[in-house]
Amino acid sequence: ALGWNFTDADLLALKRLARARGHYYRGSVLFDASRPAPEGLVFVDTASGAPITDATPAADLARAELRGGAFRGWLVVAGSLEISGDARVRGLAYAQDGFVYRGATPGGIEGQVVAAGVRGGSASLSGAGDGSTLTFDCAAAAGGDGTVPGGWMLKAGSYRELSDP
Repeated sequence: ALGWNFTDADLLALKRLARARGHYYRGSVLFDASRPAPEGLVFVDTASGAPITDATPAADLARAELRGGAFRGWLVVAGSLEISGDARVRGLAYAQDGFVYRGATPGGIEGQVVAAGVRGGSASLSGAGDGSTLTFDCAAAAGGDGTVPGGWMLKAGSYRELSDP
């Protein structure tokens, strides 16, 4: 990632990793207390699965909502992300387009929020003065609070040790 904006190659790698871990979604998804987001890397892709460009129709953009509950890791959305209520996030909240935060006590975000605005989306923050917190934490963002490994990773089944002769 360059300056916290992922490249197309970064996003493709993240999408593949999330798919391999069973944390890949398409279109619109709602996470709340009864349907919590899984821990670690979560990728919410466009409805078509195609990368976002200036020509991507608005109806194809992903939309993810986190209403309450806790999340640790990286939540990457190929579209817009909304975090509301008493949701607690520790890690990275990354929206390729827009981001909305409507927090309430005891919620908050510790880590990093990125709204890349690929299609002109913006960031909106409200409720941060009522006891909810927005705190930059580089270590939590970089490693998803310990849930997203850094460096090279092996694809399951793609490696084996040669036996000694």
